[in-house]
Amino acid sequence: MPTPAWSNLAPTIQVFTGNGTYTRPSGLVAALIYCKGGGGGGGGSSVTAGGGGGGEGEESWRLTTAAVLGASQAVTVGAAGSLVALNTNAAGGTGGTTSLGALLTAIGGTGGTS
Repeated sequence: MPTPAWSNLAPTIQVFTGNGTYTRPSGLVAALIYCKGGGGGGGGSSVTAGGGGGGEGEESWRLTTAAVLGASQAVTVGAAGSLVALNTNAAGGTGGTTSLGALLTAIGGTGGTS
């Protein structure tokens, strides 16, 4: 059986830790995309009880072709939800949404309760 032409190609990995633009590398055939939403912030405590922890951000995956991916896509990295100070008895902030253009979205986690 003949060896496929793509069998000796090394994978290319790009990691975004902040907002930016994804630019498709030349020769790309397909891409596995992973997005993770920002985690929710912890809730504030009352004088007698602790606040709840924030929820984990959603994880999303997509396998797509270079043609669907296009030449470039806007990248939005969801920020973590805001924390709440002690003795404030308030809920934590919701984490931000992470996305790659309109192709993939991962919603942020909810804030912890007071």
